[in-house]
Amino acid sequence: MTTDPRRNVDPRIALGIGILLLLAGGLLLRLLVRPGPEEGLALNRAWSRLTRGEKEAAYRNLQRRLARDPDDLQFWLEAGDLLLHLDRPLEAAVHFRKAAELDTASFHLHYLLARAYDEAGHPEQAELAVRELLSRTGDHADGLYLAAALAAARGEVEVSVSHLALALSHGTGDPERYRRDPHFDPIRNDPRFVRAVHALFLPNTFVEEESS
Repeated sequence: MTTDPRRNVDPRIALGIGILLLLAGGLLLRLLVRPGPEEGLALNRAWSRLTRGEKEAAYRNLQRRLARDPDDLQFWLEAGDLLLHLDRPLEAAVHFRKAAELDTASFHLHYLLARAYDEAGHPEQAELAVRELLSRTGDHADGLYLAAALAAARGEVEVSVSHLALALSHGTGDPERYRRDPHFDPIRNDPRFVRAVHALFLPNTFVEEESS
């Protein structure tokens, strides 16, 4: 009569083997979903060159890496950021759009795409991108602010004020940037905008109405 060898295995050894297998599986998963050593080195080199002022060289580093792996989300994002630093926002938009296609769930990428189009002087494309963002999430503070700025540039006071109020309520990072943002110049002196700004920022102050 033969005995089943599995019955003679020390339970502690079996537990140890199980833990090792779990650790090995976790390590494999990290290698699959995170940049490996080569990718990390390429990113570090690129950003080191950027901090030294070698922006074009940094961008070429990332482009060479993208040529080898065109589906690398992180590199499309990093290349887009570098292009913004190089004052090439339209090219940055191309890279952010590719990154957004690779990660359709990322609200941040849709915002970067809208911002890049805006900086490139393409307000229609920026508007489409920010509408797409806000259709996915209505509480993206910076997206709401950008929507307010684009509406202000078109002279749409009520739309701009509505989005600005929402941006403030959701905690936009720089609440008073409208003061220096040229997008707001077309409506800056409009009485409706002045009243709305006072209501948002100085709710207890008196606003003198201009006589007609």
